[in-house]
Amino acid sequence: MKIRNGFVSNSSSSSFIIGIGVIKDEEKVKSIMQNVADYAYHIETVKKINDKFLSDHDNEKFTVGSFNYDSVSVDHKGLKDDEKILHIYYGTGDDSDFMICDDNDEFIEYDYDIDESFFEGDEAYEAIKELENSDAIKQFEWAYGAGRNG
Repeated sequence: MKIRNGFVSNSSSSSFIIGIGVIKDEEKVKSIMQNVADYAYHIETVKKINDKFLSDHDNEKFTVGSFNYDSVSVDHKGLKDDEKILHIYYGTGDDSDFMICDDNDEFIEYDYDIDESFFEGDEAYEAIKELENSDAIKQFEWAYGAGRNG
């Protein structure tokens, strides 16, 4: 049986959604992202990313990664300095989201094997699904998962 017990303050596991894309229409992207928490996404120019993270990316791709090493990237070779990049890193959940317990609610193990349906109804997931079907973004890549980092 899989149960949710509530928030665990010292949790070191979570579910996540990561994404990155080159923006074609910034106003449309902002409209789609309006229900997603401000801390969960950023819009930066190619120049600002290059200036800020020059040593953190290779010469052709910007990459976003999660704590369990899933990553997504976009090719920035040939992009202009003023073009905009959307970066999404949305963490959610806690240990109890992944706890498997017996019929007496005794902990058995953690199960991080989730599918896309785990995120249905989540504001970041719904925004990503809308972005996928929008002409507001190009070179868009995203991933989801869950894991433990300690």
